[in-house]
Amino acid sequence: MKHLYEYRHMTDFIVLKSIPDFTNERARVEIAHRTGDIMTKIPKFINAFPDSENWEVNSHSISLIGNALVLSILFQRRNS
Repeated sequence: MKHLYEYRHMTDFIVLKSIPDFTNERARVEIAHRTGDIMTKIPKFINAFPDSENWEVNSHSISLIGNALVLSILFQRRNS
């Protein structure tokens, strides 16, 4: 039986100078800008698929591992 959806996955990361202090407004703004930079890569990533039509974000996560922010995005689209 064929699954209703097919999936693709993208992971990217940012290495920060140090573990961020999330209580600091300036640190939060910098992190937001840096993760936004990764988000701008999404259309290029999808367009690199040989079949780049009708993909959407299913889920995402942002994890802090040491001083690295890891962004993971799961894409899906209906199987035809």
